[in-house]
Amino acid sequence: MQKRGNIFWAFVLIAIGLWMLAQNLKIPLPGVGAMWPALIVVAGLWSLGSFITGHDRNPDAVFFGVAATLLGLFFFVFTLQLRLPLAGWRESGADWGDVARLWPGFVVIGGLAFLSKFIVDRNHDWGEFVIGLLALIIGVIAFPFTLGIWSGELGKTLLNLWPVLLIVVGLAALLQAVFRKR
Repeated sequence: MQKRGNIFWAFVLIAIGLWMLAQNLKIPLPGVGAMWPALIVVAGLWSLGSFITGHDRNPDAVFFGVAATLLGLFFFVFTLQLRLPLAGWRESGADWGDVARLWPGFVVIGGLAFLSKFIVDRNHDWGEFVIGLLALIIGVIAFPFTLGIWSGELGKTLLNLWPVLLIVVGLAALLQAVFRKR
């Protein structure tokens, strides 16, 4: 445990040193207030690193690691006001008001976290797989609507087909029950 603490503090010192060196060399950097998502990214990477190195072989560490890392990176879109390569996007970059257009990103992140956990979990909980896959599909389908790429009529058609999701979840539950190790 002491080795992990030493590695953590080594990275903290390196990061602070790089930040101060960049300031001394007059390299333009974002303000500290825009960098808070880095804490979330670091927590996620730490969790993933713990799983990979064998310190924490709990699949929940992968779920948290993927979710936190991607969530932190997603928040950087807003805090750094990144310009997104999308038609009709303003030159000033994204701000917190754009969450209303980019909310499917949260659903995609959740889906990827569930799928990642499913992949590393030896028990392969098919319920988590279905949740992850559905979240990923819903998020990917929702993006074109929230960004104004697809019309509302197509959305109404897709909305009428939502019972297909129930069928898929039911089939996944059936497969899990039939093929579950006894």
